[in-house]
Amino acid sequence: MLPYNYYGNLIDYTEYTLADHAIPGETPRRQPVGPLVVPGSYTLTLTVDGHAYKQQVTVRLDPRVHTSQADLEAQLDWAQKLTRALAATHDVFLQAHALQGAIAQDQMEAPRGQPASGLADTFKSLTDQVAAIAEGTRVAPGVGPENRDLSRIYTMVESGDIRPSDTAKEAAEASCGQVEKRLAAWRLLNTQALPGINSQLAAQNLAALPIVTTFPADSPCGK
Repeated sequence: MLPYNYYGNLIDYTEYTLADHAIPGETPRRQPVGPLVVPGSYTLTLTVDGHAYKQQVTVRLDPRVHTSQADLEAQLDWAQKLTRALAATHDVFLQAHALQGAIAQDQMEAPRGQPASGLADTFKSLTDQVAAIAEGTRVAPGVGPENRDLSRIYTMVESGDIRPSDTAKEAAEASCGQVEKRLAAWRLLNTQALPGINSQLAAQNLAALPIVTTFPADSPCGK
């Protein structure tokens, strides 16, 4: 999860909320944790120095819980979708942040006047595009704020042994739709815009901007 606070602002520290739920020494600091598996038999594999050690385990439902296997599988399915979206928004945000830093560095080193004057417009347009993907606006959030919202929805989905509510699924679908738009824009920027911009920068003896070649799935939440 990216360090966005309750108000949607990026902060330079880790903010822990809902402290009343924490158990000293037992609550993981990195949140959210991975999805809960459904009852069944599993094989755990630990690989050390090329050797695989396997152990069979059986996960049983708490006898106090009477949720059906189908409902628990639906919960896991949505948790996995949200996990993929969380990973995608996290990675793309960090990549976009690195690109923003590279743009700022080239702006500092860019020559002034002709024939480099066209670079100013290029830098402005590129900076705006990357900001829209990373931060966005309140109306059209970027991958950073969406990562925060997805974390909240994920916590809702995983908060009990129950099929996700329609409200949670609707919220997840809305966030996932925004994420898909940002991922498509990120792919387009890296595959079509940046190669041409790097040619322009090379003509001015400026460092090439980093280009991403591996992308998350276009629809990390699935259908």
